[in-house]
Amino acid sequence: MALNIHPEAHIAFKRAKKQILFQWLTLALALAVLGIALGTNLYLDYNRTAIGEQDRLTTQARIVAQNMELQLTTANRVLEDLLNDLSIRQGSYDTQAEAQALQAISNAMQGIHSMGVMSREGLLLTSSRPENIGSNFSHRDYFQATKRQPTSRALHVSAPYQDSFIPYAITITRAILGPGGEFQGLVYATLDSNYFQSLMASVRYAPDMWDAAIHGDGLIFLSVPERDGLIGANLAQTRSFFTIHKNGGKSTSIFTGKVFNDDATQIIALHTVQPASLSMDKPLTVAMGRTQAAVFSVWKTAALAYSGLYVFIALVTLLGLYAYQRRQREFDQKEALANTALRLSEENHRLIVENTVDLVVKLKVDGSHTYANPAFLKLYGVREEELEGKQYWNAVLPEDRHLADDYFEQMRQPPYNATCNLRSNTVEGIRYLHWAGQALLDDNDKVNGFICIGRDVTQQIQHLNKLEEQAQKDQLTGLANRRHFMHMAGIEFARSQRYKHSLSLLALDIDHFKTINDTYGHQAGDLVLQKFSDVFHDVLREVDIIGRIGGEEFAVLLPETDLESASKVAQRLLNAIAENHVTLSNSAVINYTASVGVAALSEQSDSLSVLLNCADTALYQAKNLGRNRAEVADAQVAEAATAD
Repeated sequence: MALNIHPEAHIAFKRAKKQILFQWLTLALALAVLGIALGTNLYLDYNRTAIGEQDRLTTQARIVAQNMELQLTTANRVLEDLLNDLSIRQGSYDTQAEAQALQAISNAMQGIHSMGVMSREGLLLTSSRPENIGSNFSHRDYFQATKRQPTSRALHVSAPYQDSFIPYAITITRAILGPGGEFQGLVYATLDSNYFQSLMASVRYAPDMWDAAIHGDGLIFLSVPERDGLIGANLAQTRSFFTIHKNGGKSTSIFTGKVFNDDATQIIALHTVQPASLSMDKPLTVAMGRTQAAVFSVWKTAALAYSGLYVFIALVTLLGLYAYQRRQREFDQKEALANTALRLSEENHRLIVENTVDLVVKLKVDGSHTYANPAFLKLYGVREEELEGKQYWNAVLPEDRHLADDYFEQMRQPPYNATCNLRSNTVEGIRYLHWAGQALLDDNDKVNGFICIGRDVTQQIQHLNKLEEQAQKDQLTGLANRRHFMHMAGIEFARSQRYKHSLSLLALDIDHFKTINDTYGHQAGDLVLQKFSDVFHDVLREVDIIGRIGGEEFAVLLPETDLESASKVAQRLLNAIAENHVTLSNSAVINYTASVGVAALSEQSDSLSVLLNCADTALYQAKNLGRNRAEVADAQVAEAATAD
């Protein structure tokens, strides 16, 4: 007897089968998307962790390297002063007095262990350690190296060597040359390894972190914490990270691999200490590292948690779909499953809102809070019950209240959304928050509340402000740079022309500035420029526009000032400059003067460039007439500037 199946039942069966297949395919796709999302997030978090750790190691290595550079530069300057003192005295000096002076200098400099002067035979003539005076140190490698290559500018950096006071000492030397450039001895400074070891210990921020100092030839002479057999190890091997870094030619390098002959993979940052201002024959290198396992321990825990969560979600969804398909014919069970899915959905949304780093608040129509997520409560340092009845503008700075009012007014009108940046008082200080808001509408399309999401953009805004300030200011003097000065001066020039107001311009130039640089060095020249710039703030008004136009060239725009008043201002500046001076670290005093050209707005000054040319022409007259004076642009000068 044949079994007859109703065609409609057969169609329903096929439709149900297709629906079941579609549900399984959809679930598989969803799990795949979730797995990709979790994997991507873990991958990005892994990279962020690696990059963040590399940046921290690089920063700490750079801090130690900069301190070493400062100590080397300071020590080199002291050696230069000592060489200059020897050339003046020409060998006739009091050994005991010189030893006391060197002892005082050595005690004052944290990074220096000892200093002294040796003859060409290697005899210690004077030293900060008087007990060694008269001893012969010609056997030392640093003495032989300096003797083999005696040059006036070279700073010789010795290989680490055993010393009675320091486990591994490094000595820097400068050659004493005779009239014909022959070797006459040397001056030296021995670095204090205890000071640098304390410095290196101070930058360690994790128990597994280590740092080391390496000589240019590859010998490790400092290590924090100390490891057995590490001090004195030679890294100048073909495939060592030190050799790769050295041959790479970069100041900073990052590596990942195994060091110290153990199985722990390390993240290592190397930074070369060889400032351009010093002619060091051998560089030093700072190395810092952490074990990769310690760096990624938190990430591994999170990865295991994510993996377990993914497996759990996959099992739950697979079993849930299986159960749902078994019971989908029963209406009550379908409804129960639907309600469960709805509750899960609401819970997921709640988890997202409560765990996001963004701020999420819900407000009534009058602006009072009805909900705030944990990120909001943490940033403002309040409990949820404390927000009840409080208005959104309570934490907004008074200067930004009008922006907040405009923001909510926009959300009350189609398309019922808006964005804005507001400054708020938080437990972390004043923060810039970017808010995006959406109005909530009832069944009659009337606004009955708001949902607002905020993100802290303080760092981005501060970075933009810093970039803008750097683009406008001269980095050495803090005055407006040429571009910004011309912009501000152009605005004031146009205003003075429009309203027929008086306007004057001063062009200033430091006299014999090249001689100052050649005599005392560019660092001294920079100090002169900074002290010279300070005079402007002491003499001029706040409304006056000051700018550094070139190397030692400056300009001052004086609004509401005629030619006679501008001449008086120029003379006050000259008097203040004449009373000013710069005292160097070696007690040398630099006195300097300036020349000033004065020009005022006139009918011939149809542009700011013409006014600048007038002032420049008057400035050159002041220089030609002997410098340290101010000259006023007369009619002939103005006419010549206009023609130019």
